Amino acid sequence: MLVQKIPTLLKTAIISAGMISLFLSFHNKPSQAVLCIVLAGVLTGFDSYFVNKLGLANEFGKVFRSLAALISFGAAPSLIVYLVILHKMPVSGLLLNVSRIKIPKITKPNLINKKSY
Repeated sequence: MLVQKIPTLLKTAIISAGMISLFLSFHNKPSQAVLCIVLAGVLTGFDSYFVNKLGLANEFGKVFRSLAALISFGAAPSLIVYLVILHKMPVSGLLLNVSRIKIPKITKPNLINKKSY
């Protein structure tokens, strides 16, 4: 029973690492924020391993994984880049950073229905 919850717990930890990274970015601690993103990457590897090894893939897990990837690998790195480098360019830096977030590229592969009609 607990084994079936491991992927969900790992995805929750990935989202938490991404949110902590956002928090640390706002508090001017970019090096610690980057470490949280690295932690999210390691946890994503464990999550993928457990999902594949235990065969626990489901629709909720796909959507939850997309949310975790969007926060941890989309929003958090973009905020760090903006606050560390691009904040000196007010409008153009913000536009450059928003274009850097590849939301469809991060989330779409997990949400595409693979059924052929």
